[in-house]
Amino acid sequence: DDGGVIITCVLKNNSWVLKFMPNGFVGLSNVESGERASLRVYPNPAKDFVLVDIEADRFEKADIEIYDLGGRMVKKSKLSAKVGNRIDVSSLKAGVYSYRVSLNGKGVSGKIVIGE
Repeated sequence: DDGGVIITCVLKNNSWVLKFMPNGFVGLSNVESGERASLRVYPNPAKDFVLVDIEADRFEKADIEIYDLGGRMVKKSKLSAKVGNRIDVSSLKAGVYSYRVSLNGKGVSGKIVIGE
């Protein structure tokens, strides 16, 4: 009812539930341990910057990598806070990009649109 997509998978002998939302929210839950993490990358579409908010049971370190459609990394930044990590994307051309956030050794991916 909320427009989200839920995916279940098994990675490295752990069962995970992932939820992707149209507003940029991504949730990640480990079925066995109960560990949860969620991520929001917004605004989407973006122009000059994106904000990354992280909610996690454990927050040690995080990075974001942004890739163009050819799979080339065009931006990499450290995420040092749980809320309000501001990533400058003003140098990127308008288009669709994928991102990968590494959070406590786990990766969460999504897409972001950069407008003119």
